[in-house]
Amino acid sequence: MLTPLMLDDTTGKLVVWDGQKAGTAVGVLALELDGSETC
Repeated sequence: MLTPLMLDDTTGKLVVWDGQKAGTAVGVLALELDGSETC
């Protein structure tokens, strides 16, 4: 599972991308999964 991150305009902190601000994702959080997750 990959979670795109973006910088919050007001706090300057990394937050989960809300899908609204195209082109502003600044990183991807890669989580280690055990394979039992379903999407």
